[in-house]
Amino acid sequence: AAAPPPPAHRNPPLPAKAHSKELLADHLGPGPPPETYGRAAVNILLALATKAPEVMLESFFWPGVSEPELVALDRPLVQVHCRCDPAEARARFERRLNAGQRHPVHHAMDDWERFSEGGGLLDLPGPLIIVDTSAWPSVTEVAGQVTQALATTCG
Repeated sequence: AAAPPPPAHRNPPLPAKAHSKELLADHLGPGPPPETYGRAAVNILLALATKAPEVMLESFFWPGVSEPELVALDRPLVQVHCRCDPAEARARFERRLNAGQRHPVHHAMDDWERFSEGGGLLDLPGPLIIVDTSAWPSVTEVAGQVTQALATTCG
């Protein structure tokens, strides 16, 4: 989700749920299930978004759950949906896990099916940009698409 950039500012903050979740777990310690940290991290992102004149939020948003929270921000929204072949996504997940690059607060591999089936498009007002991440996408190109979508949406 993003708000239109003012003319002098082209780099809105990009708070990420995963990083927020990891920080919470590191500072609060083990105990609650990953979902508790995840929900807290999303609440932090949404709270930051209400205070920022412009912001981009990065998260695994859940269809049927996340839409009301994002619409409540009461600003133009542009959804950027990243996807690749499910086998490739799983292979990336396994590589990070096997390389020790996954924080322990994140869900385990045995929870894969719930995430792979739940990661759909959100039903949001505003433009939708679908990015194929089978190969590393051009950040400049995606940013240009978002800028164009906001210009069209905000007039």
